[in-house]
Amino acid sequence: MHGKLLQLREELILTILEEAWQSPLSASERIHCMTSLRLVEIGWSRAFTLISFKDVHIPSLGYLEHYRDIVRKTNQDQKWAYNKFGYLPSGICRSITIEPQKDSALLFDAAARMANLDHDNLRTLVHINDQFLADDIFDTWTYRNLPKQVRSLELHFVGWAHMKLNRNLSASLSSVQRNIAWAIPDLRRLSIIGGDEEFLRHFLPAVVNQDLVILETDFPVELQNIDFKFGNHVSYTLPAKLEH
Repeated sequence: MHGKLLQLREELILTILEEAWQSPLSASERIHCMTSLRLVEIGWSRAFTLISFKDVHIPSLGYLEHYRDIVRKTNQDQKWAYNKFGYLPSGICRSITIEPQKDSALLFDAAARMANLDHDNLRTLVHINDQFLADDIFDTWTYRNLPKQVRSLELHFVGWAHMKLNRNLSASLSSVQRNIAWAIPDLRRLSIIGGDEEFLRHFLPAVVNQDLVILETDFPVELQNIDFKFGNHVSYTLPAKLEH
C-alpha cells in the first residue's frame, strides 16, 4: 500500500508541475519557477528537473549558457549523468521555447545550432518574438539552422499589432529579396500566432519548401489567395481568442 501511495504522490506532483510549466508565464515568473520549485523538497526537485528537461524554456541568455553547459557535461560523462538524473537531458528533450527577450532571434539561432549536435528526440521549436520587424520575414539567419529532426515550428509574433500601423508594410514586404535556399526542409506543422493573411502571403513561401501537414493560425486564412507552390496541406485556424 505504501508503494502505491508513493507512486500516486509522484504522479500527482508531476501533473501539478507539468500544468504549471506549460502555463503562459512571463520571463521573470519562469525564472522564479526554475529557482524556487527545486527548493520545496527532493520529490518536487526531481519531478521539476525531469519536466524542465523535457520541455526546455529559455528565458534569458544566462539560462541558455547554463543549459548548454549541462548538456555538454552530461554528454561527455554519461555515467555521471545517469547516476545523477537517470537519463541524458539532451536525450529526453522534446521541445525548446525561446521566451520574449532582447535579441531573442539570436538566442533562437544559438539554441537551434546547439540542438543540431544532439537532441535526437527534439521535435518542436517555439519562438516568442516581441521584437519583430518587416525585414525579419526574410532574415535568413534566424531559422536557417533549424535541426533536421524538428517537425513543428511555432512562431508567436507578439509585436505584430504595432506593425499593422505601418501603411507601407505591403511595399516593404514585397521589396525584400526572397531567398528560399534556407527553407525548412522537413517541417510538417507550422503554427503562427499573431499576424494576418497579408503577412502569411509573404512569409509562407519563404520558409516551407515541402508539403505541410498542418498550418495553424489565430487569424482567418484563405490559402487560395496565397502564392504557395510547394504542395498540398491542411489548414486549421485556431480560435480567435487563443491564450498565447
